[in-house]
Amino acid sequence: MRFISIIFIALIASLSQAQDVEPSSNTLKVSVYDSEPFVSSDDAGNISGFDIDIIEEIASRSNWELEFVFVEQFSDLIPSVENEESDIAISSITITPEREMGVDFSQPYMHTGLGIIVPNDQDLSMSENISSWIQMRIPLFVSLLKICFFFIVVLFIFGILLYSTDEQRKTDSNDEDGLTVSEIIKGSLNSTWLAFTTGSTIGYGDVYPKNAPARVVAVLCFFSVAILVGSLTASITSFNVIQKINTGIQGADDLSGTLIATVSGTTSVDAAMSYGASVKQYDNIDQAIAAMILGNVDAVVYDEPRLRFFANGQGRKKVRLVDSVFESQDYGIAFVPNSEYIEAANIALLSMQQDGTLAKIENRYLGVQ
Repeated sequence: MRFISIIFIALIASLSQAQDVEPSSNTLKVSVYDSEPFVSSDDAGNISGFDIDIIEEIASRSNWELEFVFVEQFSDLIPSVENEESDIAISSITITPEREMGVDFSQPYMHTGLGIIVPNDQDLSMSENISSWIQMRIPLFVSLLKICFFFIVVLFIFGILLYSTDEQRKTDSNDEDGLTVSEIIKGSLNSTWLAFTTGSTIGYGDVYPKNAPARVVAVLCFFSVAILVGSLTASITSFNVIQKINTGIQGADDLSGTLIATVSGTTSVDAAMSYGASVKQYDNIDQAIAAMILGNVDAVVYDEPRLRFFANGQGRKKVRLVDSVFESQDYGIAFVPNSEYIEAANIALLSMQQDGTLAKIENRYLGVQ
C-alpha cells in the first residue's frame, strides 16, 4: 500500500512538472499587417506570404495552433503585443532597442536593411524623353518669361524717370520746333538704354545721368536691376538643384535636401531624417509609392525587400531600385515579455536555418539577391 502511494505521489509530481514546461495553451493569436510579399490575403480570407510561411513552419515544428489577427497600421503591431491583445506579432518587424523595451524578440530570421526607389526614366522612348524634358522645363521657361517681362517694364519706367529728371538732356532735345512727341519718345528710349547700362555697368561711355535727381534715379535703377538679375539667377539655380535631386539619388548620402515618402511608425522615418531628408509619412507603403509616381515626392525610403518586390513586379519600368542598402537591420518575431513560447520559436528558427528552410522561403517570395 505504501508502495502504491509513493508511485501515485511521483506521478502527480511528474504531471506538475510537465505542466510547468509545456505552454498553457497551444493556440496563439498572431498580429499581422497586410503588406506583400510578407503578408497578404485574398477575398476568400486565405492568408499567405513570407512571414506567414515562417510562423506556420515554426508552429508546425512546435505543435502550435495559430489564429491570425490583422491590424490596421504597421504601427499597431508592437502595441498589440504590449497590451497582450496577441501573443505574437510578425510582419517584417525590425528589432530595435526601443521596441525591446515593450516586447521580447526571437532571434533574427532575416538580415536586411533600408532601400530607396526613385522614378525610372531610363526605359522611356525618345518621344517620351523629349516630352518629359519639355514638361520639366516649362515652369523654368514661364519663370524666365515673367522675370524678363518685369525686367523690360522696370527698365522702361526708369527710362522715363531718368528722362523726366535729367533737365540737361531735355534741354539738348529742345530745338527751334520745341519738344516734339517723337523727340520725347526718342529721349525716353535712349534713357531706357541708359537705365540698362546703369543697372549693368553704372554708365557706359558718354551715356550717363547729368544731374543729381537723375543720378538718384540711376542708383535706384541699379539696385532694382540687380534684384531682378538675382531672381533670374536664383530661378536657374533652383531648377538645376531640383534636376540634380530628381536624377542624382544614388545612395543614402544623396538624400539630403530631398522630399522622401515612407510609412509612419517605421524605422525608415528616423533614418531618412538622419540623412537630411524631409519626410512625408503615409499609412502604408502603397500610398508612399503612389505619391512618388505622381511626382509629389522625390523618392521612397523603406525596407529594401519590400521595395525590391515592388520594383521587380508591379513597378517594373516605373521605378528604379537604387543599388545601395543602408541602415542594416534584422527582422524578428515579437512576443509578450517572458513568453513561454519564445524558446520553442528560437529552436525552430535555428533548425530552419540549418536545414535550408529559411533560404527556400526567402527565395520563394523575394528571389535570389
